[in-house]
Amino acid sequence: MGAWQALTGDVLGALVTDSIRVALPFISSGISAGLSANQILSGLTAGGIGVNRARGLKVIAALKTPFGYPGWIKGTSAGQYPGADLFRVAPFPTGSKYTYVYTVTGKNPLTGALETQHVNIVSDTLLTNDTADALAGAIGEGGSSGNALVDVTATLDVVKLSPEFSM
Repeated sequence: MGAWQALTGDVLGALVTDSIRVALPFISSGISAGLSANQILSGLTAGGIGVNRARGLKVIAALKTPFGYPGWIKGTSAGQYPGADLFRVAPFPTGSKYTYVYTVTGKNPLTGALETQHVNIVSDTLLTNDTADALAGAIGEGGSSGNALVDVTATLDVVKLSPEFSM
């Protein structure tokens, strides 16, 4: 099952026309770049890819709300997991379902200077915020992504779904 089918399900399967198939990589890239739906559709039109506006908006909305978002998991608080606004489809295969991209800041113990590192955590299971934050902090403290830091703070930037994402 590809990312399109996993993210949209059968309900929007009828939206996948030939023009949408051609536009899908550009739509995914636009979403990952943080462009608005209007900017994405305008870019497609300027590039010569004609997409029905209503259909394009539905596709963009479906890709921005990933299938399996933890808000749909019964019995858990949505606050325990990353928000739907942080999920993006990676533009390339990642080998795992989820890639958590963190910015870790902390002090360099030798110089005392404040440093920033970027940390990726890959997982085939959806991690809670506490678990992912702890892993990112441990990577920053262990020096796995550069110099070992102290007094680290981990901030989740984005959760990337593999294009081959499936539940």
